[in-house]
Amino acid sequence: QKRFIEQYQIREYDAEVITSDKALSQYYEDVVRQTGNPRLAANWIMGEVLRVLKERDMTIQ
Repeated sequence: QKRFIEQYQIREYDAEVITSDKALSQYYEDVVRQTGNPRLAANWIMGEVLRVLKERDMTIQ
């Protein structure tokens, strides 16, 4: 979690949620590599991705 905050400059809460699941944190890092924008990736995952997963009762795996 600390590494995500320091390396990607994302909010503590976002880092806590993203790192709470290994598959989600790996997905986040893949998105960051593709976009080159850690904050945009965090915002997208925290909003759209988690919303869709919850609606469909799914996990990132």
